Amino acid sequence: MGTQFPPQIHPRVADFIEKPRSKMLINGKWVNAASGKDLSHIQSRYRRSSGQVAEGDREDIEHAVKAARQAFDHGPWRRMDPHPNEVADLEAR
Repeated sequence: MGTQFPPQIHPRVADFIEKPRSKMLINGKWVNAASGKDLSHIQSRYRRSSGQVAEGDREDIEHAVKAARQAFDHGPWRRMDPHPNEVADLEAR
């Protein structure tokens, strides 16, 4: 069996964490880092690798920011009302 997680973590969450993740979600698609590089993700609590993650760099950030700006300007995000709890939180500040 895979990594043993503390009992408070739901088994489906533990299963998701254990699956290899070596891509980034940009513009609704799972993509490799532009450099093609990965990093080992080390779980500090257990001091061991829990898999590989994409090593994003400036090019990846620029791609993600451009996609986010496009989604905000031309997608439904701008027209959506904030959740009532978020409005209450902002008004309380």
